[in-house]
Amino acid sequence: MHKNFIRLFFSILLLSSLSISSFAEGDSDTKIFEVKKLLGNLDSYNGKTVSVRGYAHIEFEGNTLYQTTGELNYKRIVKAIYLEFEKDLPDKKFDGKEVVVSGVFSSDDNGHMGLFPAAIKVKEIKLLK
Repeated sequence: MHKNFIRLFFSILLLSSLSISSFAEGDSDTKIFEVKKLLGNLDSYNGKTVSVRGYAHIEFEGNTLYQTTGELNYKRIVKAIYLEFEKDLPDKKFDGKEVVVSGVFSSDDNGHMGLFPAAIKVKEIKLLK
């Protein structure tokens, strides 16, 4: 009985900690992480290509992705991922909106002036509906 309880406990713990889901548009095999999952496991995802869901803030030297609208509204940068775009800033249509960002995650890159816990070199950004 005790072993069954332990197995059940760890199974539930594992499933609840994944924090991933399928993207509403596109490939159903694409796994989408939450901001807090990546920030809570900096070394595990460092250098890996990821897709992450959150709320975007788009402005010069302040491109960020937040877990919640509250964190976005109060600009809680300690809970944000800096977004690095290879070219020009994306359209302002992403600002304040829920998006999925895909790119290479780096816990070694702390964004503009080293203020952020991590950054993503963005390959793609999409609005969620």
